[in-house]
Amino acid sequence: MAYQFGSFVWHELVVPDIDKAKRFYPETLGWGTTEMDMGDFMYTMLTEGESTKGGVVNPQGGPQPPHWANYLSVDDVDAAVARVEKAGGKVLAPAFDVPTVGRMAPVADPQGATLYLFKGANDDDETERMHWNELWAKDAEAVLDFYKAVANVTVEEMEMPTGKYYVLKTDDDRSLGGVMTSPDPKVPPMWLPYISVEDTDATLTRAEQNGGKVIAKPQDVEGVGRFGIIADDQGAVVGVIKPAAR
Repeated sequence: MAYQFGSFVWHELVVPDIDKAKRFYPETLGWGTTEMDMGDFMYTMLTEGESTKGGVVNPQGGPQPPHWANYLSVDDVDAAVARVEKAGGKVLAPAFDVPTVGRMAPVADPQGATLYLFKGANDDDETERMHWNELWAKDAEAVLDFYKAVANVTVEEMEMPTGKYYVLKTDDDRSLGGVMTSPDPKVPPMWLPYISVEDTDATLTRAEQNGGKVIAKPQDVEGVGRFGIIADDQGAVVGVIKPAAR
């Protein structure tokens, strides 16, 4: 099957304490964990049944706040990196290869939201690991041209209860993710992944019981679902959603 560029194909939880993450996410979401031998270290992965949802790593290259890192597939990492700087973004480190995994480069958009540009080692089709990915921007409209240039997407505008919402669309009409102006100006620009759950309210309750914090209380959006936002017990922020029935 052809590789579908223009998808968030991997998510990586960056936290100082991997063992705490291996407790919080299984106890909160019912996920499992497994270890992959990377030669010089064991890579922890979070699983849901037969599906792998993401990896867990310690911060590299100095202190970082706990966060979820998001990997966007592109057809050519080096070419995409060149487009980043031309479009006003920043390349945070040179592109590099991970044997058997792929080539990647960490970048930031013009407002500071970070992500990895990624090309897998094998041209296998990748399925998205999370239900949805959403950019909280300082100014949503102002950052759209960057993603048009770097990810080769078009933009579909929608009206939401919180204001204008922009959906990034690939040339084969897949939705890459959403872009909105952050409802809280104190929150730094970020890509926020959303995890699909069976019961949003129960998930938020368990998150608090396990040492996390509810950032946004449950709310419904017609045709989208019921969602909330949590910080895990180390402070990494992630959304959870019970999708609307189709």
